[in-house]
Amino acid sequence: MMTLKIQDLIDIEQFQLLQDRLNEIYSFPSAIIDNDGKVLTATAWQDICTKFHRQNSESEKECIKSDQYIADHLHEANPAVSYRCPHGLVDNATPIIIEGVHYGNYFTGQFFLEPPDLNFFRAQAKKYGFDEDAYIEAVKKVPIWTQEQLDSYLFFIKGLIEVIAGIGLKNLKEIETRQKMRESEERHRSILQTAMDGIWIVDLQGRLLEVNDAYCRMSGYSSQELLGMRISDLEATETGDSTAARIQKIRVQGDDRFESRHRRKDGSLFDVEVSVQYRATDSGQFVAFLRDISDRKQAEEALRESEQHYRDLFAKANEGLFVMTPDGQLSDVNQAFAEMHGYTVDEIKRMDIRELDVLKDRSLEDRAEVVRRIQAGAVVRFEVEHYHKDGHTFPLSVTSSMIHLGGQMYYLAFHQDITERRRAEEALRHAAYEWSL
Repeated sequence: MMTLKIQDLIDIEQFQLLQDRLNEIYSFPSAIIDNDGKVLTATAWQDICTKFHRQNSESEKECIKSDQYIADHLHEANPAVSYRCPHGLVDNATPIIIEGVHYGNYFTGQFFLEPPDLNFFRAQAKKYGFDEDAYIEAVKKVPIWTQEQLDSYLFFIKGLIEVIAGIGLKNLKEIETRQKMRESEERHRSILQTAMDGIWIVDLQGRLLEVNDAYCRMSGYSSQELLGMRISDLEATETGDSTAARIQKIRVQGDDRFESRHRRKDGSLFDVEVSVQYRATDSGQFVAFLRDISDRKQAEEALRESEQHYRDLFAKANEGLFVMTPDGQLSDVNQAFAEMHGYTVDEIKRMDIRELDVLKDRSLEDRAEVVRRIQAGAVVRFEVEHYHKDGHTFPLSVTSSMIHLGGQMYYLAFHQDITERRRAEEALRHAAYEWSL
């Protein structure tokens, strides 16, 4: 949490000008001093203090005692602490409190409550070696106030302090709000840059407004290069018109998930799975999560070409895979699938896949529709939530289809742990909400 001072919360120059103008109307010494003793504003300070008491090392010690007394008794202020200093002058201090925090003090003082005893001051001039005539002249310039005048002035100061505190509180809230927004933006950027998936923020015209390091690595472009580009500069399968139509579709329905192919800087192509959300803030933007699925595509192609090759890829794939019979029995599970659930391959093969499934995200009717589409020959993508062996749950993105193996039909399902992406989406939604305030 940042540490603020009174000068961070009020316009010091403005209050100096105000004090100067008040002094022209009704002369009275005043000052705003922070908790470190720094004088921020000063008006009509008396020569007796500035040219004599504070200039002599011995007499200054008494001034310091006066300052310390006031500091030690500020908690007694009602509304001010008053003190007659050893040099015979009266000082007052009113604490400046903003939302319970003491930020500084408003000082008034260097005046008399009765006509001064000039013999006392002549003796004081002799004691400290002051020029007696000049010193007595300075004494005569010090204002003489009645107690009633002082009480009236302190009542005015009490109101002025309330104004100062009100302005300070308003500025404090604005500073805190800006700080929270900066922290939110820093979290947002940290999530963008550390995510494993590529992330884009795109405007309604398809211009890239922000990209993360992961997509830079995928594409071979630097972030500076990408921020001068449009989707059509990277998209290898859609025409410009097709991309524009998809943008309008996502804007209407709010989100979309699809596969595409992008062009790297060196001209080579790579397959991506894209998950997009539309955000209506900032004149409309799209947040896209992009995952390089080249390995998956190669695995799918290999499955079509060679069952043996499939076996090798199945075992080595980074994504979780399982093969299941139409009646729900697991035929095969790879190491990645077992590890993401906290089990060994042998343990998970002995389980019913339904034991892993958390039902809260999809209804039984939804699941039946997914099965119907897969059996009809479609490649179906959906999200589920599974139990880990230790009891916690985590989200998965699933791509499932029917395959032929040894003359039999099976379900093949690719599983990707999307915990990090969900966190990134939530952080972006939270950041968007804060930006909209």
